[in-house]
Amino acid sequence: MSWEEIQRTPLPVLRRRLAALERSRARARLDYLEDHGMVNEINTGQEIIGKIPGPDPSYKVVNTPYDRHRRKLARVALGLPIEELPEERAERIRQENKRFDAFLMN
Repeated sequence: MSWEEIQRTPLPVLRRRLAALERSRARARLDYLEDHGMVNEINTGQEIIGKIPGPDPSYKVVNTPYDRHRRKLARVALGLPIEELPEERAERIRQENKRFDAFLMN
């Protein structure tokens, strides 16, 4: 938008436009992370628990910081607050437990 268009545009419209741009950028970052996060390497979004290196795998790579960041970006992309509400968190944990139970049963 040019400076003249910005000056003529009402403030609520500009706020909605900026919010839409922010959501669009978050969606783009989320897509980028999902595309490039499928590589089986330790990247900045992961942390190592245990001692490395060693002949036996006494360490494991944990995706929790990466998953937390990805969920935050997904919420921003949808226009939701960054932090989960307690009800949403409980529902997400219920769904994860249900998926895990189904995995164990098969």
